[in-house]
Amino acid sequence: MLEVTLSAGEMPPGVTVTFSPSVLRFTGNQVSSQTATMTVSCNGLIPIDCFPFTITGTSQREVLTVTNEVLYSAEFLATRPATLMIDRMANDGLRIRGAGATGKTYQIEAASSLVDANLPQTTPNLINPVWTPVDPPPPMPMPVHLFHHPAGGHPTRFFRAVTSAGPVSSQ
Repeated sequence: MLEVTLSAGEMPPGVTVTFSPSVLRFTGNQVSSQTATMTVSCNGLIPIDCFPFTITGTSQREVLTVTNEVLYSAEFLATRPATLMIDRMANDGLRIRGAGATGKTYQIEAASSLVDANLPQTTPNLINPVWTPVDPPPPMPMPVHLFHHPAGGHPTRFFRAVTSAGPVSSQ
């Protein structure tokens, strides 16, 4: 019998990894494969970004380590477009996660409609929706991770990330 114990290497602060099962057992002398599920958990908010990590399989006689490589170029990280991901939470709030160009700050804004109510319905009126800052209002560097509870009972919300000149000064 061959037992292989799975483990993960260094992760960002606040991130833990578990495997199920954590030990794979191989019996007999035929080649076979097994599957384990890797679960990554965070105890709080962490930046959304790419993190290299290692997975190690350890048996009585061997250790095999595989490293995940991050292959983004410095140019891509400096110019990547802002991307927002939205998850509905159990309490009907929203979790908004985003990534954008390194070193830039963004204002996250929301609109309850993409239609300009001041234009006649016969006019193409997807021109000037009313965008308002989402809490917290100061511009934030990406990656961002925030929680938003829609105010006013809006059944539909649209979100965008707008490049900002920088953080709002408190002076």
